[in-house]
Amino acid sequence: MRKATHDMTASSTPLPNALRVLFCATLAATLVACGGGGSSAPAPAAPAPTPAPAPAAAATQGFWTGSIDGQTTVSAVYLAEGPGITLLQTGPLTTLVVGTATVSLPAFAVTGRRYDIASGTVGNYSAAGTVVPKSTLSFAGAGLTPPYTLSYNPAYEVPARLQDVAGRWQAGFSGGTLTLTLDIAANGAVTGTNSSGCGYGGTVAPHAGGVAVFDVQLTESCPSAAANPLSGIATLNAAKTALSVALVTSTQSAATAFQATR
Repeated sequence: MRKATHDMTASSTPLPNALRVLFCATLAATLVACGGGGSSAPAPAAPAPTPAPAPAAAATQGFWTGSIDGQTTVSAVYLAEGPGITLLQTGPLTTLVVGTATVSLPAFAVTGRRYDIASGTVGNYSAAGTVVPKSTLSFAGAGLTPPYTLSYNPAYEVPARLQDVAGRWQAGFSGGTLTLTLDIAANGAVTGTNSSGCGYGGTVAPHAGGVAVFDVQLTESCPSAAANPLSGIATLNAAKTALSVALVTSTQSAATAFQATR
């Protein structure tokens, strides 16, 4: 996923007048398995309860789909805490937007960063519009993007389960010249390799709140290169045969989006 080695991420080189992108740390939240200690270890303190999201912050949450001028398909995931990921695809060209939504019903605004996966450029992103919770998300415009409306998908409300993603997943990059294999264990541990010699390790965990989203954390280790931590989210199709993944580097300078199948 390091562009210098195998071109799986968009790089961080900004271009004049290009849209830029913002990484929201909430997307990096994952559950990490820990080894147990001896019986004499003190019992851990009970975690503080997670506060329920404010109604305004949760108004945009969900899976959203639509198109722009019938040419560019749009798939978006907004979480109750406010962060969101939007994937815009025109033919083979893919753009990933990672941003934070603020809501004052019925209005909302998104500010963030835009990663053009194909060209490797990164730029600022902003959009505004109106939302009808669990119905429509209408964008008044986003830079070079014309207005468009997304529709809510209730599949968001089906809780993610580790048993549904356990197994081997494979994805192709660069026209199939680079392949990635990830193995997800029943406990959410992830291991993997790619065809250029990089290795992967990390975790997958259901996102809090009983929604159809997984938190993902991976570390990429390539020959003669420093370890590259990535974090983000994943979603599963209804047939449980395709896993869509969006990840951002720990430096927030690059991102990747791919679909793995089994």
